[in-house]
Amino acid sequence: MSAGSGSSSPADLPRFVAERTAVIELADGRSITVRPATSRDRRHLIEGFDQTSPASRFARFLQPMPVLSERELEHLLAIDQVDHFAWAAFDEDGAPVGVARYIRLPDEPSHAEAAVTVVDAHQRRGIGSILMQLLAESATANGIEHFVAYVGRNNDKVLDAVGRAGASQIDADEYAMTLAVALPLDDETFSTSSLANTLRAIAAGDQP
Repeated sequence: MSAGSGSSSPADLPRFVAERTAVIELADGRSITVRPATSRDRRHLIEGFDQTSPASRFARFLQPMPVLSERELEHLLAIDQVDHFAWAAFDEDGAPVGVARYIRLPDEPSHAEAAVTVVDAHQRRGIGSILMQLLAESATANGIEHFVAYVGRNNDKVLDAVGRAGASQIDADEYAMTLAVALPLDDETFSTSSLANTLRAIAAGDQP
């Protein structure tokens, strides 16, 4: 079934995930495990959400979010690896530390809403960049040409990151900006690094 037409998860989902699971060493000497998230990651999703501050939750959802409702959980877990894809990161003890996801826009199937969240205790370690690069690789493979991001006007960190990736503004209000980023991500420093090649192989399931 083609992308954007109600695609379902791969027939052999455990194998799909296993081929794309890898341990990545970070610049600080510690490591994370990355893999595609699935609809079975409910516990990890809740644990990760509980470890984020109210400010981080607001930056992600653009509204106060004290808890994830059942409806929101169902929406975030409706992952099919084509129209809705998520990459998750875990620390050395197996605790969730970050997630990046895209959800294809039904009225514009070459575009997808994209977002990344890293729990507060693990921010500024490069995890968000790794997850977003993996997500971009998966999106490109599934026929997505642009990421769309909704970013609060005071979220300087994310605005700076998407600016470096060549984002263009397509809409704005007094609270947030809607930005579009063409794929593949235009980050020259990252794209020429050895890590980029590793992440491309992980995303494609082509690890040695």
